[in-house]
Amino acid sequence: MRASVVLVVALSTLAPSCGNSSDVEVPQAICGTRIDPDLTRPLLTSKDDLRESSRVDRAEATSGPCTVLSKDDPVLEFHFYWADDAPDLERLARNNEPLGVTEVRNGTVVKGMLIGDNGAIATSPCRTQAGKHFTLALQVSELRADDRSRRTEIEDFMRSYFPATLKTMHCS
Repeated sequence: MRASVVLVVALSTLAPSCGNSSDVEVPQAICGTRIDPDLTRPLLTSKDDLRESSRVDRAEATSGPCTVLSKDDPVLEFHFYWADDAPDLERLARNNEPLGVTEVRNGTVVKGMLIGDNGAIATSPCRTQAGKHFTLALQVSELRADDRSRRTEIEDFMRSYFPATLKTMHCS
């Protein structure tokens, strides 16, 4: 009898954590930038076996993708770009789906940032050996192109992630 009571108590302490997505560990740094996991968590519908795949070289300012995967499926896709000319976000806002971000024409263009239904694009002057401007595009891979439900979370994430990323770039 006593053993079964101990087993029931032990199982009951485990039960609340089963299936609770906030218990899954979300990285504190994504693609080389520290970010509050509470800002990342709402963008991840799948959090199993999270890992990164990156071809970005910050030291050399090499443009490329950095992808956060859950198992083998992309969940967050970042594209790091260095160039001499800044992209025209207003023009991008008038065209649909720049860099895979949908519905940006209805997005928010504020302070060098464009928010869409499934991602965002941000740009800032950043003089490096690869160019004078840095642009970062984010796609939330698991969102349908017409899903507007996460725009606020995407904006909150990018308003924190982009300036933190710029600090890691050693812009002059």
